[in-house]
Amino acid sequence: MIYIWLAVMIVALILEAITVQMIALWFVVGAIAGMISAYIGASIWVQMMVFLLISSISAVLFYKKLHNTI
Repeated sequence: MIYIWLAVMIVALILEAITVQMIALWFVVGAIAGMISAYIGASIWVQMMVFLLISSISAVLFYKKLHNTI
């Protein structure tokens, strides 16, 4: 499952590079968290919840801060 999270992270980075609108950046952070949870042996459901939770928290906390600087 670690390779799937790596693929999600790479796809999100490519999408972010294409759009440059701070849309997919949050999924990169979530994919890293999902990869870490996979590495420690969490179930797929826990990995997906970690991914969604971290992506959502990242978007809420940093969207305005980063979007205003562009």
